Amino acid sequence: MTLDQYLSEIQSKSEIITFPKSEWVDIKKRLKYNKIISTVRICKEFNKYKKHNIYKTEWDDEVIIISVDKYTKPELIPSWDLMNNGMKDEIINNLKHCSNDIDFIRFKLHRR
Repeated sequence: MTLDQYLSEIQSKSEIITFPKSEWVDIKKRLKYNKIISTVRICKEFNKYKKHNIYKTEWDDEVIIISVDKYTKPELIPSWDLMNNGMKDEIINNLKHCSNDIDFIRFKLHRR
């Protein structure tokens, strides 16, 4: 098996990281300019994404996880004050149905 075949096989097995469609344009733009992006994962997505792992987006970009920080209170999330009320309400309401475990994830475009 050649290196290209191996990389292709790994790429086809890549896990997907999903985002609300309403965020796609902003995320794509930030990735294009190699910005670091953050996301919050709770409930069944808590502990799903691991530092240094590469994930494929729904539009086929590959991103690499830079850090995963754990929180138990939403107001401790570093970007909490930057979130709109709708985002905050969604997090708070979803946390009522599961543990208060929160992953604050930073990622960027993965370039080969």
